[in-house]
Amino acid sequence: MVLDRTRIVLKVDTVDPNEGCYNLSELDQQSPGNHGWHRYQIIIVVRNDTLAEYREDLGPRTNFPNSNQFRIPGYDDPNGWPCNIIETVGRLKAFAEDMRNNPFVIQAPSLDLVQGYWDAMEMKQGSQHDYRNLYRGIPRVSARGR
Repeated sequence: MVLDRTRIVLKVDTVDPNEGCYNLSELDQQSPGNHGWHRYQIIIVVRNDTLAEYREDLGPRTNFPNSNQFRIPGYDDPNGWPCNIIETVGRLKAFAEDMRNNPFVIQAPSLDLVQGYWDAMEMKQGSQHDYRNLYRGIPRVSARGR
């Protein structure tokens, strides 16, 4: 299915697992009436060549302490619009459940570029050697300045 660009997103009450899915997101947002933060699963489907949004409240954000927020595209986008819908609601919901139950770790980059380089080399090579010992006594350069 080829989808043309549109600016209006309709709201829908139900989605079919076999329906083409443009995007699935799980985001923490303020609940209606400012009753705290909740995790919402937001599914964008294609209805009559128009985007339509379905929202499901998954509960308070505190129920998901180790789960990251994420978006899963259901289209291929080689050259922008129009795009081809290649996934279904059911498949993206299964991916989302897996991502929610098995969260990935987001690691902050090292501020020490030299240390970060050697750490990456050790991980890449799977080596038990500490190559930093080769340069013992050489002043370290910091990315933070002097």
